[in-house]
Amino acid sequence: MLLIVLMKKIQNKIATSIQLDKDIEEVENKRNELKNTKKNLIDKYNKCQEDIHELEMQCRELYKKKELEKDKIHSQKTERVRLDIAIRSKVKELKIEHDLYIRELSEKDTALKAYHRIESAVNNILMTHITLNEQILEAEQAYKILVKEAEYYTDEIQNIHEKIDFGMYNFLKQEKIESEEKENMITNIELKKKLEKELEEASKNIEVNMIQSTLQRIAEIKEKVKVLVNETEILRQEIIVKDRELTKQKQMNASSYSFRDSCKNEANKLLALYREKREQIDQNIAKIENLNGLISNIESELVNMKSKYEASVIDRNSMGVKLLEQNDELCILYEKINIHEDIIRKGEKALGEREEEIKKLKLVKSELNHTIETYKSREPLIGEYNKKIEDLQIELNKTLERVKELSAKVENPSGKRCNKIKGSDPDESKLLKKISRIEEQLVEKELNDLTMKIKNISRVMMSKISELSMYQSDTLALYQEKCEK
Repeated sequence: MLLIVLMKKIQNKIATSIQLDKDIEEVENKRNELKNTKKNLIDKYNKCQEDIHELEMQCRELYKKKELEKDKIHSQKTERVRLDIAIRSKVKELKIEHDLYIRELSEKDTALKAYHRIESAVNNILMTHITLNEQILEAEQAYKILVKEAEYYTDEIQNIHEKIDFGMYNFLKQEKIESEEKENMITNIELKKKLEKELEEASKNIEVNMIQSTLQRIAEIKEKVKVLVNETEILRQEIIVKDRELTKQKQMNASSYSFRDSCKNEANKLLALYREKREQIDQNIAKIENLNGLISNIESELVNMKSKYEASVIDRNSMGVKLLEQNDELCILYEKINIHEDIIRKGEKALGEREEEIKKLKLVKSELNHTIETYKSREPLIGEYNKKIEDLQIELNKTLERVKELSAKVENPSGKRCNKIKGSDPDESKLLKKISRIEEQLVEKELNDLTMKIKNISRVMMSKISELSMYQSDTLALYQEKCEK
């Protein structure tokens, strides 16, 4: 019997080993298929990575171009602002210079008006000086005439005195005798003489008064002439100063004219530069508009590329998920292979042990055969042993029935062995509350267990993902080495 059982076990082990071999072959086939699918997926993944890398490079180049164009636009805007500020400052300077120039022109006009007034005053003074000179000459001529008249009158008076003296002398000589007779005549003559003297004195006084008045007038005229000469000198000095100021003002005006012309030239240059810069800015704005159109087109292309990239990312993620699932299946299969290998090892070990047991059992069989032969020689004792076995079987059945009765008595609650537990049963509401609280606690416990399980699973997933990324990096490195070779 034991041999039959052992043979059946051995046959079962052989069948299981054959089944394990078949499973191992299937696992190997699945493994090869998974390797092929993994290679295909890796190739697809590498192609997707290359496409993504190319798209990223194109996006970076376009972004760099966009940033460069933005920098150019910003620099052009700053240059435009700087030119506007410079033009405004130059316009302000030109306005200030124009105001100064207008002020200088107004000052020049006022100076010219003052100069003309001074010149007219000088001309008037010169005219008055000429008239005064003429008056002085007329006064000198009148003085000379008066001097001549005075000399003439003095000569006439002397002649008259001489005549009178000579007549008196002749008359005294001739009329010494007739002095008495001619006393009246003498008195008349004396009266006449007195009258003549009075007339002479009056004429002298008149001449002296006239001479004094003419001298006073001449002195006044000389003083006026001196004052006018001094005024003319002062006016000449003022005219010289004004001429110098006018020459300086002319020089300043000439310099201001030249500066104004230079400023106008600079302003024209700045306007030309502004126009050139404006044209450049307009050209740059047109370029910017074109570039904005290109950028919008590129952005639309980027959006399409992004959608493609997102689709490729979704495909990659799905492929990654599939790879993870297949990797999990591979891990499970590897674990199954390892388990099967362990089972095969254990089966081989068990086979070895069973072979040793078979050898031992063969020895036992030989011994049993020997004992059977010995027992066959002792066959009359078998009946006694069978009776003993039957008796023992009856006793065993009785003991089993007794055990059942005792267990029924123990389990029966109406018996004497049952003791009632002290205390009161709670109400249904309390029981429901307690049940709900216990259910909540159980739910919380289950939630905590689930969160712990999820955390553990997420940790395992993260570790698996990191392992997968390491495997992917290794596969990429190997693929790059392969491509380089």
